[in-house]
Amino acid sequence: MLFVFDTPAKYGFWMKDMNFDLDMVWIDANNKVLAITKSISKDSYPQVFNPPSAVKYVLEVPSGFSDRAGLKVGQMLFIGQ
Repeated sequence: MLFVFDTPAKYGFWMKDMNFDLDMVWIDANNKVLAITKSISKDSYPQVFNPPSAVKYVLEVPSGFSDRAGLKVGQMLFIGQ
């Protein structure tokens, strides 16, 4: 799932009611990957996960996908408009 925010900020995410583990890819307004939080447990609620700095996009993918896809911090991602 791709979350798109109007204004970049340090948005927090949690795993309430999730059915599977996730990787979260934190992306800034310039489409640069700022961080990847890997293998977040579906059972981690009420823990909140935050990016290291302001993000415009958060991409949630199944756990392990970021490694299989070769996603890296600093990489530029194309986000279609």
